[in-house]
Amino acid sequence: MRLRELAVAAAVTALAIIGVVPAAQADPVNGASELCPNGVDGWESKVDFTGDGPDTYLYTAPEGYVVVDTCVKAGTTTYYESFDPGVAQVTLDHPDKDSISHYAVRLEEVVPAPEPEVVTPDSPTWADPCGVDNASWTLPNDTAAYTYAKSTDGDWLIVTATAADGYTFAGGKTTMTWKDKDSGELCEEPPVDVCLNLDGVQTEVPDGYKSDGEGSCCECTPPPVVDKCLNIDGEQTTVPEGMTRDENGDCWTPKPETKVEYTEWSVSDYQCTSEKVTETRTKSTTTYTWDTATGTWVGATSETVETQKRAMTEDEAAELCPPEPHKVFVCKYVQTPDGYEIAQTGQNPISVDTHAIPGWDDSLPLEDNPKWFADAQGPSMVIAWDEEQGDGQNNEPTIDDCLMPPTVEVSDWSGTPQCGMDSYTEWATETTTGYLLVSDGEGGYSWEPYVTYKTLYRAVDVEEVVPCEDAAAAITVTPASCDAPGAVDEVTTTYATLDGVLDETVGDHLASFTADEGHAFTGGDASLVVSYSIEAQLTEGCDTDNPTPPSIDGTIVGEICTADAPYLGYDIKLTDPDGVSTDDGTATITFVHPRNAAKNWSTTVPIGTGKILWPGASVDEDGVANNWPGYKFSTAKDEWVSVGAKNYGWTRADNTEVIISVNPSKTFEVSYPPATPVCNSEPPVEIVSVLDAPAATPVTGVATYTG
Repeated sequence: MRLRELAVAAAVTALAIIGVVPAAQADPVNGASELCPNGVDGWESKVDFTGDGPDTYLYTAPEGYVVVDTCVKAGTTTYYESFDPGVAQVTLDHPDKDSISHYAVRLEEVVPAPEPEVVTPDSPTWADPCGVDNASWTLPNDTAAYTYAKSTDGDWLIVTATAADGYTFAGGKTTMTWKDKDSGELCEEPPVDVCLNLDGVQTEVPDGYKSDGEGSCCECTPPPVVDKCLNIDGEQTTVPEGMTRDENGDCWTPKPETKVEYTEWSVSDYQCTSEKVTETRTKSTTTYTWDTATGTWVGATSETVETQKRAMTEDEAAELCPPEPHKVFVCKYVQTPDGYEIAQTGQNPISVDTHAIPGWDDSLPLEDNPKWFADAQGPSMVIAWDEEQGDGQNNEPTIDDCLMPPTVEVSDWSGTPQCGMDSYTEWATETTTGYLLVSDGEGGYSWEPYVTYKTLYRAVDVEEVVPCEDAAAAITVTPASCDAPGAVDEVTTTYATLDGVLDETVGDHLASFTADEGHAFTGGDASLVVSYSIEAQLTEGCDTDNPTPPSIDGTIVGEICTADAPYLGYDIKLTDPDGVSTDDGTATITFVHPRNAAKNWSTTVPIGTGKILWPGASVDEDGVANNWPGYKFSTAKDEWVSVGAKNYGWTRADNTEVIISVNPSKTFEVSYPPATPVCNSEPPVEIVSVLDAPAATPVTGVATYTG
């Protein structure tokens, strides 16, 4: 396939950058009767299908290119379609037609994206003051390389940094997250002194005292023991050792410092392609609050998980990313009553470890290893190495590679144009040889052929419409009498026009007729000549003695088949009691063409009984037929072929008109001799001489004569 030149693509790109638009091409029109572009204006060379093309066709662009425009030609119209962005694969189809005759595509080179720049985002700051639901993240400022966003997941407060286009974080990641929870640590509230006039903070009125409700307590009983540590349960007469007492009467030990501890880094994930490992560790933060029940500081610990990436060590690479075993692509088959067929369930073909194939040796080429092997499901066929393991299905063969492709042959097309029609239908036989997988019973398998047939049809347009042979013309003449000469009685035409005017004088005449547009006379002629005769007024036999006119009413004719040859038999009887006939002892037998008198066939025979060969027939020296009307022998095909009305084929029609003329004359209707069990009046495959034939069949007609 011819690919678009890179120089042209670069030039178009440069024009687009500086704002110059190339000269616009005329937009293609769907449904136009034209061919698809062929190697012009960036189009690839069109691809033609032979015979009856497919209804649809799956096209895959070459590696590094995508399809941006398609053109499909089916029937007499083309269909265009564009894709933005371009696609690597497209199904070619014509929305209004079925059989694709050819197609063309326009491709565009795929420009690989540049490698992104690796950046490290600043970490957000976590703040968790005492109180409930008041923890928060403080975000760094967004940059051109990345931005920050806050979100929540249950109790977790989450910050996500997202890399901008053209940037990435370590390990090829495009996002980084930080998350933590509100500790819920309550704020410490100072104790309330109910006896402001007494030393220290009195949270309750001491025994023996009464409150005046204004914050002063009077001693109504002997003074009670003074609690030196109001924040410790029970009465503390002295400040416990190791504690100090504040101005509020509370006793404290020193508050421990917030304690931060880390676990060891451990590998949680790895990537063999980039040779990176992801490590995690747990950060434990312990803060302290005062417990009045125990008089001690009680610690509360929160944990967060920290993550980092680093290069993989050699030992880790050996342990985590060992070399993958050799694999091959295998087609799976299942058994059916007729043999085996490709398995349709699951992924097929599949990638299989060569260790699972009996007799396989990875050191040998693919073709020197076993091609077929069997497992519990059925036979399997090795078709290719899986050389890019881990690449998903991008480079895998398809299920079509598991099938023996069928062969298709189309016979010659048959069909003939019909009169008056600008198109006609042709048909052909499509023979498809498919293949079934069968076992030889000894662990081997082979593809056995089977054949299916399909009849194809196509419409063919004709450049010149064949006219219908339905034009006709005839002239009827009134015979002469003792009182007047003959005259033209009627002119009848069908889809025809008389040329000029008729000559109605006494004598023999010819009249020409022209077939109307789109019509023709029998035999395909556009013109027809009709002969007619106008007789002079009769003088003979018009005297007072009124002689009896001659007659051939006793004449009979019939069809005869002898030695496979067609004959017309006759018995001509002239009755002329008054001797007024002008005959010379002979009679004329004329086969009348149904449309054109110029094509009539005549012969002269003696008056009496006899037979003549049918027009267009002939016999050899032994009297055996060697030619028949309406046929000729084709040396190219080595057989007799029909020529229609030619070679007097028109005389084979039923009720063909035959005129026997003596003066008077008589008209008969005859039919071509039919084949019988003992005589074949058609061109034979093998010639058989038959000397016997049935007798002629008498026919009657209407006689006319002149005096």
